Amino acid sequence: MKKMMNSKYWYLIVLMLGLLTLSACSTTAQANAEAGTAPGKAVQIPFDAKQYVDLSKETLAKEAGIAEEEIALKSITEPASAEGTYFIKLVADGNIYLYQGQDEEVLLLSKVAAYPSAATSSEQDMPQ
Repeated sequence: MKKMMNSKYWYLIVLMLGLLTLSACSTTAQANAEAGTAPGKAVQIPFDAKQYVDLSKETLAKEAGIAEEEIALKSITEPASAEGTYFIKLVADGNIYLYQGQDEEVLLLSKVAAYPSAATSSEQDMPQ
């Protein structure tokens, strides 16, 4: 009987640890960013995340010389903790831009062609 009680406690402990682990995982809000496709289900973006999205769009618009309205949100990954880093993917002008947001600042991490197969190899080799 005592052995059976111990196994039940271990089962409950493992179950609780699993639930705690799942609750600590970060969430990702996805938005539809492909032009010409039907809009997906609207996603409510938390206020903190929205600030980083807006700041990323503003920064990209200034750096690329395009209007903010031409920039679409592809995704944003929220941090698991309050002090963590947001990762924001934006789509504009045929490219995907990845920004990192933390401490009310954003930093461009990468720029990748959204449709690399459309460019010829000679276009890819040309300096920007």
